[in-house]
Amino acid sequence: LLTGEAFEKLKKAQQRAKEKGVPLEVYGSYRSREQLIQEWERGRFSYIKDEKIRGKYVCYPYGDDVENRCPHATGKAVDVRIKGKDDLILLKKIMTDDKLEDRWIRYARENEEHHFECCGTARYARAKELEEKTGQSVIEIV
Repeated sequence: LLTGEAFEKLKKAQQRAKEKGVPLEVYGSYRSREQLIQEWERGRFSYIKDEKIRGKYVCYPYGDDVENRCPHATGKAVDVRIKGKDDLILLKKIMTDDKLEDRWIRYARENEEHHFECCGTARYARAKELEEKTGQSVIEIV
């Protein structure tokens, strides 16, 4: 599930990928609070007892500001890859090309090379603020 705006941006990215002769594969998008809790409590990083360290790998799902911390809870984030390839350079070009009005912002954190956000998530908003301040395109942000 995605918001309408995110879905339209994803369709345009899919079209760009098609023009380059590759298919995009979305393997993660919206996650409900229940899914986030399950991932936190029983997911592949649940063995990490220190919550600060675990929080580097999986979103902390409790509290009122979950949508700020967990962009997948907004319907404005996707985990995407080029099907059958691990070409991160091409994937970034398709998703974040700074010449595109409908581009995504990549979450530039270790283990998150396939995570992209748009449409007003906290990171997306920070990237847009930086662009206004610096006059430079921002395609990745932590």
